[in-house]
Amino acid sequence: MKAKIEAWLENKSAEMGFFLVEVEISKKNEISVFIDTEQGIGIQECTQVSRGLSEFLGDAMEKYSLEVSSPGLDRPLKVAAQFAKNLGKNIEIELKDNSIVAGKMTAVTSKDITIEEKTKSKKKEVEPIFKTFSFSEVKEVKVSISFK
Repeated sequence: MKAKIEAWLENKSAEMGFFLVEVEISKKNEISVFIDTEQGIGIQECTQVSRGLSEFLGDAMEKYSLEVSSPGLDRPLKVAAQFAKNLGKNIEIELKDNSIVAGKMTAVTSKDITIEEKTKSKKKEVEPIFKTFSFSEVKEVKVSISFK
């Protein structure tokens, strides 16, 4: 079922103007679809995708509940389009050794991610330090939420 949903969403993504982040199906038969756009996804787009997907799945939907939404700020970045969308933003990277590093995402490729760490001294700001991490070292990446 998950592969069928992902295939339909990937097929419709360009036509409907979104990119697929993730599909989850719980043991309670709850389907959660996370989509986004470069500008951020709205309720109208989510409703359109939900209706289209429900129609596509037809009678199979009788056994499931469906929720289509944005991934939200608290969920880790999963796909290349999310990394591109958040380039230049402050992020936290949890490494596989459970350590956490933070900084501004300055570059991302299919293999690695680079952040700028700013260090401060009492007198002046020191040169920024750039650190690159291979995705093979990374457990998850989240956008830092700041209320300043």
